[in-house]
Amino acid sequence: MTPLFSDELISTIAERISIVDLVSSYVPLKKAGKHYKGLCPFHPDTNPSLIVNEERNLFHCFGCGAGGDVYQFFMKFHNCTFHHAVRELAQRAGIRISTKATSEHEKRAAEAREQAYRLNTFASELFHRYLLKGDGAQIAREVFSKRGITPSIIEEYQLGFAPNQWDFLLEHIKRHKFALHIAEDLGLIVPKKSGQGYYDRFRNRLMFPIFDTSGRILGFGGRAIGDEEPKYMNSPESFLYNKRASLYGLSHAQHAIRSHGYAILVEGYFDVLTLHRCGFRHTVGVLGTSVTSEQTDLLARFTRKVVFVFDGDPAGKKAAMRNVEAFLDKGLQPRCMFLVEGHDPDSYLVAHGPESFNQLLQNAPHALYAILEEKRSEAGSLSPEQAVEVLNDITPLVSKIKNPIERDLHVRTISETLGIDESLLRAELSNYSGKVRASVLGREKDAPSTLFPEERLICVLLVQFPHLLDEFKEPAAKRSLLEHIRNEHVRTIIEQIFQEHEQTGTISLSRLLARVQGTPAVELVSSCACTEEVAPEQALRALNDSMRRMLLRDLREEARDLNRKIREAEKRQQLDVCLELSMKKRELLQRGRDLMGQHRP
Repeated sequence: MTPLFSDELISTIAERISIVDLVSSYVPLKKAGKHYKGLCPFHPDTNPSLIVNEERNLFHCFGCGAGGDVYQFFMKFHNCTFHHAVRELAQRAGIRISTKATSEHEKRAAEAREQAYRLNTFASELFHRYLLKGDGAQIAREVFSKRGITPSIIEEYQLGFAPNQWDFLLEHIKRHKFALHIAEDLGLIVPKKSGQGYYDRFRNRLMFPIFDTSGRILGFGGRAIGDEEPKYMNSPESFLYNKRASLYGLSHAQHAIRSHGYAILVEGYFDVLTLHRCGFRHTVGVLGTSVTSEQTDLLARFTRKVVFVFDGDPAGKKAAMRNVEAFLDKGLQPRCMFLVEGHDPDSYLVAHGPESFNQLLQNAPHALYAILEEKRSEAGSLSPEQAVEVLNDITPLVSKIKNPIERDLHVRTISETLGIDESLLRAELSNYSGKVRASVLGREKDAPSTLFPEERLICVLLVQFPHLLDEFKEPAAKRSLLEHIRNEHVRTIIEQIFQEHEQTGTISLSRLLARVQGTPAVELVSSCACTEEVAPEQALRALNDSMRRMLLRDLREEARDLNRKIREAEKRQQLDVCLELSMKKRELLQRGRDLMGQHRP
């Protein structure tokens, strides 16, 4: 748990905010019995697998395993820290935050982050005001006007201009007493080579603030107004800004993406702004030509369908092809839309208008067929050797399609297109998938311990029925249970339940989740709390049965180990050792019979 907030504060905030109200503000929910159900925003979900438990104020997805309370949902949806989630949710709940820090370092880190957001906002407002009113910004205003960027777009996206001065922003930062080292960390100013003083990073550039999904400014993109190099300059990586995990325009596009059911993906700032101006507000920019795994994760929270819109020249087509695998790997459905060579989205809209653009958009083929078409156009007609080469290129992509029906339909179309027998294509796909599975299994042989059914049920029972903790009043009973629990996450949860109960006499799920914050135990707690497996009147019996099965499991393993040792002793003709081990085995078997005898149907 982040030590800046008290357990009482964390619990109070969680109790004030309804998990149903929070989740439904992002995801449509429907009542389903005692709970609410909806499509999970954290993985490609076509059959509602997100369960929201109003009684326990928790959510859990039985598809991807995501789960927790209001904090976990907010953090995962907005990709933010626990510290930020507490502050934002406290504001929603109308609770004034008072923090405590266990160390000065932690307190300074939290304050630095808050000041960094304020500083980025300050810089954005300064650049924006200069664009609107500055005497030296006339050329910038003309550039935006010629590109069709209207005053309303400039205002909505807080576009700005950094004048051609070495200390324009620096002097304002000093005047308002912002910390220079934070401005340096954010990349707003750069230290001089002499080591004495700083100068502005962004000069004579159009400024594009880069927002997160909560509307906070993470960094900036700056486009040269003249012939300066580089043409585009982004904020450097910082403790706020990660280019690999950011998409330009997503802050403004997220709701439109959900309502349209797909996202349009383009390269640059002007492409995004022009498309938004023309009504295609479900557009985002990758700030480059290669999509990262983090960006696909970000988009997957909002949609399963993405249309790449790239230039029709060879470079644009190669850029689109590079991105296909990243999207298929995350269960998304990528389509490719190539513009007439010589056009980018911005210029095409100016030349041909939104209706023509929308027609191309609706007819954009699945990325697999775009690849096939590209290969065929390069070769004219495919020879048998070229068909095999294309098949080798496309098989890894087809294997990444998660939906079996979708994959089956693609296999049929591809086999017809290439003139290859469908059964041969399926055999090749099966062979490739087998190799991948073998590789994955080899990597996972050292995976964490198995979640045994009896251990999981014990965890479910202690989370849902706190009165069962009376069965473990004695320290010896607690130790005995924990000694037999093998799964590290179950053990962690039960240890925290015992501690919480000893300290407060109750079990607060919000405090329990705060105790295991940042570990896989969070999802396990939500899963245990949201499942409906045992009726209250059967809880004690279910606990005793689960304890008995767990003990019998351990006894059986001990017996197998003794059998192995007895066989080894017999081979070495160690009769005394055999006798001693046999006596131990008889004792084990008797303990097992005693446990079985305790069971009453």
